[in-house]
Amino acid sequence: MLEPLRSLSFPLSISSSKRSHHRLCGALWRRKLLVFNPNHRLSVEEALAHPYMADFHNPADEPVSDKIIVLPISDNTKYTVQEYRWGEAIAVRSRHTTLNLSRDVNEGGQ
Repeated sequence: MLEPLRSLSFPLSISSSKRSHHRLCGALWRRKLLVFNPNHRLSVEEALAHPYMADFHNPADEPVSDKIIVLPISDNTKYTVQEYRWGEAIAVRSRHTTLNLSRDVNEGGQ
């Protein structure tokens, strides 16, 4: 569960009106992200371009992929926490082993 955002603190140098505006802007941004229907939800690009993210957004350092990303986990299968952890651990280890093997092949098996 998400922690309440009330615990955020602001520097004392920010005026009360700026804090209120920042909180309102953040609340609206979160509301647009937490929409159930993906057709009405902000896209990643829209979320990053939102004024609430202005201090963190750097378009020159955030490449956008043209490929569709497909997660290797079925949305139609319920996993226990243990099954999910083991599945992820095996997938990570498999990727790591594949990367090491391809590096060895490229370096001539050394």
